[in-house]
Amino acid sequence: MCKLDRLTIFLLLILITNSENAQFYNNWTKEKANQWCSSRIWAKGLNLQLYSGVNTIAFATQYYKNPKAWEKAFGYLTNYHLDTISAGKACM
Repeated sequence: MCKLDRLTIFLLLILITNSENAQFYNNWTKEKANQWCSSRIWAKGLNLQLYSGVNTIAFATQYYKNPKAWEKAFGYLTNYHLDTISAGKACM
């Protein structure tokens, strides 16, 4: 098999994988996203509430596109107990 054929196959596999991922991320409906947000799976035990103006479809989509980053962010909130700090300036 020549290099060009291998490159073509490789690029086709990438395109197929990306289109399958895009279909998964675009399957969120408003109802499904609201239900997922209400389930609080994303909160990982934190006692935080989502802002009422959050686009739940965008949040759910972004959460599943990069769950490790979200888990790291929520882990930071858990470790530093930011939900117990009063509003205003605080020394950390």
